[in-house]
Amino acid sequence: MLSNERGRCQATRCFLGWRAQAGSQSHKFVVRMRLIRARSLLFEGNLSIENVAFQSGFTALSQFYAQFRNAYGLTPRRMRAHYLC
Repeated sequence: MLSNERGRCQATRCFLGWRAQAGSQSHKFVVRMRLIRARSLLFEGNLSIENVAFQSGFTALSQFYAQFRNAYGLTPRRMRAHYLC
């Protein structure tokens, strides 16, 4: 029981340290890293949008589209079409 409480305390301390260093919550950081990876895969041009989403770590295509558009102002398909012309 004590080791379990100690583990939770260490996890909390780790999260607070992460937040202080990164300036944001870990989830937001992970999403940001996934979007950067997705954008890179889009510019390679040989994967479908669905494969880009899943290879970037997104499990739901709708969430991928929403997060991508929120971050970059374009849907993945439009960004690919715009920059690969």
